[in-house]
Amino acid sequence: MARIARRGLRLQNLPVLSLPSPWGRVADAENVLAVGSDESRYLELARRVEPGGSEHFGYAAASSRRKGGVGVLVEARQVRWLSPAACGHQAVHLTGHGVRPFRILAMRAEAGPIGEPPLYTARVQLLLQRDIARLDKAPKSDACSLRMLPSGVAEDGAAEGPAPAGAGEPARAGDTLPAQGPL
Repeated sequence: MARIARRGLRLQNLPVLSLPSPWGRVADAENVLAVGSDESRYLELARRVEPGGSEHFGYAAASSRRKGGVGVLVEARQVRWLSPAACGHQAVHLTGHGVRPFRILAMRAEAGPIGEPPLYTARVQLLLQRDIARLDKAPKSDACSLRMLPSGVAEDGAAEGPAPAGAGEPARAGDTLPAQGPL
């Protein structure tokens, strides 16, 4: 029964932004990620998350970009296209807010222009608080790649009260994630 209910927490074909650093190092204190790029894979990612698109993408550190790896679902807040006249080529500035951690169920690379890195897409399962508590048993590279998201998002995605002090602080090696409470 629990397995059937949790299928509702799965997302298909989620475009995944991947950098060498874990979420806690690329996002700021307010859990916001800002990235600008002219790479074709990130231009395609921006096209997919623009208003009218999915408006969500995933972030996973390059070392977690595999089945069983962890990442963060990011809500795109701003997609700003930079004019080719201003920089000599098409580029995009993308800003997003981390909303919920996920586990990668399957990952695939979509071929882009020859000689350029691919855009990764994934089938993911959003994690509940009880799933995060289990990450203590995961390899440290995965457990430490998640940053504790500020509260305000409950397990069912409903908004809650203000974030407690210390929420949104980066996880450090040896830290344990809370066993109870909102994400």
